[in-house]
Amino acid sequence: MFINDELFFIEYADSVSYCYEKQQFDAQDTSHILINLGNPLCLSLTEENICLPKYQFCMFIPENKNILKSSPGQKFIYLSLKSGFWSCFMSGFLTAFPSFTDENAYFYSLNEKTAECILDLVMKMFQKYQTDSKAYYAFHYSWLSEILMGLSQSISHTEAESHEKSVIKEILRYLEYNFTERISIDMLSSHFYISKYYLMRQFKKETGYTIHNYILKKRINYACCLIVNGISPSEACYQSGFTDYSLFFKAFTKTTGFSPSQYQSTLHKKII
Repeated sequence: MFINDELFFIEYADSVSYCYEKQQFDAQDTSHILINLGNPLCLSLTEENICLPKYQFCMFIPENKNILKSSPGQKFIYLSLKSGFWSCFMSGFLTAFPSFTDENAYFYSLNEKTAECILDLVMKMFQKYQTDSKAYYAFHYSWLSEILMGLSQSISHTEAESHEKSVIKEILRYLEYNFTERISIDMLSSHFYISKYYLMRQFKKETGYTIHNYILKKRINYACCLIVNGISPSEACYQSGFTDYSLFFKAFTKTTGFSPSQYQSTLHKKII
């Protein structure tokens, strides 16, 4: 099924059936979106073979060498929007779609609910196009704008997740070189411009540790290395970032199963 409108082309298919010749306008003057709702979709873009998983969509500039490989269980939506569409109806959304400004292909994820809503809107467009032209021409741009709004929100969510992971990586890199310094959640929150409650939640999600336990683990491991290299337990305490020996003693004993002095004497006996 497809609709070839004055300002857009849309097709819903369960096999690779579309071709660019169906479109009335120049392929290079359009915005192209491929939404996969079924089994992984294999395609070739700019000489690269790419697999598009279920509930993902990509945006790209088509060329004659773009190829979709057909396989059972495919279900996808192909959408092309002429540049005039944006200027007439959706100019505010254009900045949300980075692939429409360069030659790269971009890939984003959809949650299942959004994907189902988009499919419902597409099927409504086809139904009205075939059975009620008056209703179709009254609402088709409104339905299309809802589809683009769902995609825009998915782009924002995907980019936000990517940014979150990037921030946690930056924090882990910072801790790697500064775990012996005085560090607090408030300090990390301020330094990396992130809410401390959000930081605590994301850090635990990405690492499996609370920030406190992660730093504690790093410090105890470093203290063990210092003691192995002949540094006294009291000196290892302060060099590893602790400011109170009693706290160091408790943490060290709980983590290793030995007190600092026992750990040192055990190593000495092994060496002897």
